[in-house]
Amino acid sequence: MTHLVVEGWRTSCHSYALVNQHQLLHLARNPRLRVSHVDVPFCLPHWAQLDGGFPDADKAALTALPAPRESTADAIYRISYPLRIHSGAAGRVFVFGTCEFQRFDETAFCGPSGTRQDIDFGAVEIVTPSAWSRKGFVAAGFNPERIHVIPHGAAPERFKPLSVAERKARRADLEISEDAFVFLNVGAMTWNKGTAPLLAAFATYHRHHPRAVLVLKGADALYGNLMHEVFAHAAKLNPRVNDQAVLGALRYVPMNLAQRDMAALYGLADVYASPYRAEGFNLPALEALASGIPAIVTEGGATDDFCPESLCARVKATPSSAQIGNYLEPDLNSIVQCMEEVTENRDFRAKVRVDGPRWVADRFSWSRVSTALADLIATPAPARPGPIASASL
Repeated sequence: MTHLVVEGWRTSCHSYALVNQHQLLHLARNPRLRVSHVDVPFCLPHWAQLDGGFPDADKAALTALPAPRESTADAIYRISYPLRIHSGAAGRVFVFGTCEFQRFDETAFCGPSGTRQDIDFGAVEIVTPSAWSRKGFVAAGFNPERIHVIPHGAAPERFKPLSVAERKARRADLEISEDAFVFLNVGAMTWNKGTAPLLAAFATYHRHHPRAVLVLKGADALYGNLMHEVFAHAAKLNPRVNDQAVLGALRYVPMNLAQRDMAALYGLADVYASPYRAEGFNLPALEALASGIPAIVTEGGATDDFCPESLCARVKATPSSAQIGNYLEPDLNSIVQCMEEVTENRDFRAKVRVDGPRWVADRFSWSRVSTALADLIATPAPARPGPIASASL
């Protein structure tokens, strides 16, 4: 049995914390591992006070994970930010990270002192959730042979299609009529999420579909309310976003939600829309498929790994680069076209309602992807060389 010490965040609704909590619940049950946990301070202290939305039984299981009883372990798995790139008291050290823009800034990595001193690229192996994100670690100078792509997962028992009655009730909670056509987007509303292009495209789409509704689920507790910036950007793309008809078709959900309520939010929607610029993975798109609703996603990005054309509509985008790194600029006309096509194709939506949950359960459940992570950690690795190049930030 491999003694694994996980160093990370096991509370909060930050994406790294949510991934860690999901993985821990399954790693702790894996017969190949003996798991202990070390809580690492959050980047921002208030993140520690935020609820990840897990059921009480899951929270209790996470809290019950012991601290390591000895000073050494067979493996260490680090999942927090900044990325701690240095050796540890273990045979292997794995570091989880995402690279949305395929480029890291100087604050992304730290050594044992918490500063950039003593960073050792050759001391760790990287776990990242998508091929898109992997390219950023390769560009930074990590050895490609020591970068492992293990996707995120969804919980099929929790994220699944709603019954007609529950869907109607959940829509009523947001004052959405039963016959409205509803698009949903979940995320921090930051520039890379593409919320402004989505809002601009929705303003055009709404002219011909006045009963349509766009639900935006923000992350205000983590990052604050960014809707002023979103509207300012969207108005430059399409001034019609400020029309009263469009504003009346928007629903904004700012608060944290329990996972059962997040599942209901997906279930009340007809389509998940995410014309993002840069994502490390895009977990909400996967949860949407598990919930039986098709996804509109940007072509060429991280979602190519898990959103097949049979379950999604892909937005055309222009590969672009700036000081921040690489990204995809979604085409507004293509977003509108995708929205129109999915609206008109009732058979496609009915197919996704059946095939989406099956696809996720068979390939991307948290149980399955966590098993892949456990297999990586528990399987001895041959000696490998360190980084092939110096860090390029």
